[in-house]
Amino acid sequence: MNIGLDLDEVIAELTIGIQEYIHQTQGIVIPKEQLIMDGPERILGWTEEEACKNLYSFFETNFFKTLSLVPNAKEGLQQLAEHHTLYIISARPFQTYRQTQYWIEENIPGLISGLCLTNQWPRKNNATTKPMVCKQLGVLVMVEDNLTQAQDCASKGIDVLLLDYPWNQTANLDRQINRVYSWDEITDEI
Repeated sequence: MNIGLDLDEVIAELTIGIQEYIHQTQGIVIPKEQLIMDGPERILGWTEEEACKNLYSFFETNFFKTLSLVPNAKEGLQQLAEHHTLYIISARPFQTYRQTQYWIEENIPGLISGLCLTNQWPRKNNATTKPMVCKQLGVLVMVEDNLTQAQDCASKGIDVLLLDYPWNQTANLDRQINRVYSWDEITDEI
């Protein structure tokens, strides 16, 4: 089966890298959940342009190049790769392709069959969406942490495993979205 995997907060600890970058450059410590829910632009009073400029600068740093793995992600990917074809489908901007590919080769070599960036973050400058990429690749299940992305995939008939985080809580999940709490549950569900 072809499986789609979001990268940030599903496999890579992007927010921790952004936290460290903001602490180093701004001298401010921001809790992970607040950073994701409110965004650095609201917290730090940045305009959208300033936020993008700072994030694009972050993408060129070692904070970005050396992101940690989400707990048990590598082991889960190894288990899934034994029987399935794995694709990373990320909202990251196109300009991070080289750095993202490098990170994959350094941290999870040989486990991913393809990398697709949709250019939906930090600005929505996309010509494609995650459900479009899933359909093109024949992905039947998407593993995601972003509720909006999960709902978008589910609305297009793609089953979703939504990794539980404070920022994706809702009382009403589409029947094609199944909330999971760890990489062990992800591998059990697939």
